[in-house]
Amino acid sequence: MDGNSRLHVRFDKILIFLNLVFCTLISLSSSCPSPCVCGFQSGSKWIECVGANFTTLPNDIPLDTNLMFLTNTKITSFSANAFSKLSHLVKIELLQNKIENITDGVFNGLSKLKTLNLPNNGIRRISSNAFGGLTTLTKLSLSDNKLTSLPEDMLKDQANLNTLHLNGNNLTRISSDMLRKQTKLAILYLNKNQIQSIEDKAFESAGKTLLMVNLENNRLTSLPRALNGIKSAQLIQIGLGNNLITLIPQEAEPFFERVKNSQGKISLSGNPLVCTSGLQWLQTWIKQNKKHVQDYDEVMCAKVGGNTTKLIDYNFNSTVFPETTAPTTTSTSTTTAPTSTIQITTILPSTHTSPLTTLKPQTTVSTQPITTTTKLLTDWLTSTSRVMSITEALTRATDVITRKSPNVKSTQEMPDEADMTALKRNKYIILATCLSAAFIGLVVFVAMYCFQSKIVKRDKVLTTRYDRVRIV
Repeated sequence: MDGNSRLHVRFDKILIFLNLVFCTLISLSSSCPSPCVCGFQSGSKWIECVGANFTTLPNDIPLDTNLMFLTNTKITSFSANAFSKLSHLVKIELLQNKIENITDGVFNGLSKLKTLNLPNNGIRRISSNAFGGLTTLTKLSLSDNKLTSLPEDMLKDQANLNTLHLNGNNLTRISSDMLRKQTKLAILYLNKNQIQSIEDKAFESAGKTLLMVNLENNRLTSLPRALNGIKSAQLIQIGLGNNLITLIPQEAEPFFERVKNSQGKISLSGNPLVCTSGLQWLQTWIKQNKKHVQDYDEVMCAKVGGNTTKLIDYNFNSTVFPETTAPTTTSTSTTTAPTSTIQITTILPSTHTSPLTTLKPQTTVSTQPITTTTKLLTDWLTSTSRVMSITEALTRATDVITRKSPNVKSTQEMPDEADMTALKRNKYIILATCLSAAFIGLVVFVAMYCFQSKIVKRDKVLTTRYDRVRIV
């Protein structure tokens, strides 16, 4: 075969190849549903539909599609076996749709599916067998939906799951059964939920493979014991910031050491930590291991009144911790009249945190016997001023009780509920005493007024009789 013949054969092969490519492109474009876009890249066929008005999955999607992206469509639900004809799918991403429920059997027949992303769809409920049969799934995202709970056996077939996104929902608890089949799970996002409790064995099955757990922006009040189940020797990253954690006991130090030994990091900022002696160990640990605390300079000690101090700078020696000491006693005496003395003794809070106590006021009143109408009226006026003095004393005593003493060094700046109850009880006792005194004074006044009226009448009668005798 001469050179011209060989060149002609090669040219024919090139034409055949170009023709096949052109025919393939024509075939793909002609079978792509409108207004979707189809393509071929890196050995995978893909379809993307953005803002499409269809409410159900189109029937004319190419059957050999590998990647599917549906964004902001009108689809509200999928029937069982909705994707069964698209058995070549390895990735499905449904974003910003109106899907509220994921029912059983929707993803039947997808034996090659590895990635399933369902973020920001408004999903409220997922059936227990919604992901049944997806044994090859390695990544699942349910982030930014409206889930309040999950079926405990929802992930029973996902033994190969590596990454799980559950962030941005309204979950309140994580059970020990939800992840019991996930022995290969490495990355877990649980942040931005309402999680208050995590069962102790929740991470036990995935403990040897978990590398990152994000629990930030939840409602945890203490360090979850479930974290002790994470025993990975590789890099560990734990996010605990922006929760409601007030105390991290020293029993948690072994977990912090595991994070350190794995060259990992932990975040703690945004928690209302109460800096008592029980937290001093954490300050020492952070100072020695700053590179393992992602936000060490933002971990704060919360104080009453909203003031905060960096934990690493907090001076524990200047804090008076709870101890048993004698209370500081302050006495206030007020004299309102020579015939009446009121003495109020109050126990103000000292350096310990025992409940605020108020002694029962003792009142001693001395009056002279009433001998004449004038004397009785004078005593009544004295009693009236006494009642006013009692009221003033009550007001002053209340001010003393509620006002913070400059000599008091206490970790509490405001009395607690028990203290306020005691204050109110004693206040009511004093008020009752005042009202009783006022009532007695009023009764005496009325009695003396009547007595005086009788005397005046008697004097008039005697005067009349005397005048008659004189006339006679």
